Amino acid sequence: MGTLRSPVSVSASGRWSAYAGLYTFAFATATALLLDQILSLFAAIVGIPTELWAATFATPTLVVGPVVWWVVVERRESYAYRFGGAFGLLTALLTGLVWTLRFVSVWGVEMVTVGYVPLLVAVLFGVAAVAGTLAGVPLMYARRRSNAGPPDESDP
Repeated sequence: MGTLRSPVSVSASGRWSAYAGLYTFAFATATALLLDQILSLFAAIVGIPTELWAATFATPTLVVGPVVWWVVVERRESYAYRFGGAFGLLTALLTGLVWTLRFVSVWGVEMVTVGYVPLLVAVLFGVAAVAGTLAGVPLMYARRRSNAGPPDESDP
């Protein structure tokens, strides 16, 4: 006969890493909807279904967000706002890299250098970097205010 197992307890850092992925997914979806003029065209170019293109663009954050949060914040137990911004920035840039690689896989490397494409890629990475950095700060605020961990006293 088998033994009954108690439910698996997830550590606070594991929970916050999962929250980070869900939060960045929601934030990235909202940001994609704000940039619908550019990103809906990009979705069509790389073959993303047009009904769910904004959520599809945000999907990599469900994997990238928790990993980056754990590496930048939880593993170091650093709850400073600058680490929240760094988390958002890295998550946004890595998500942008995923979609740039998807574009290259569909159209080839040479298409990234043609006409206005490099400018468009730079603008999208710039917007993603700013949005990601700004997105990370409120999440860090929530983390600092939670009972799950003490705030870093060196960052007011």
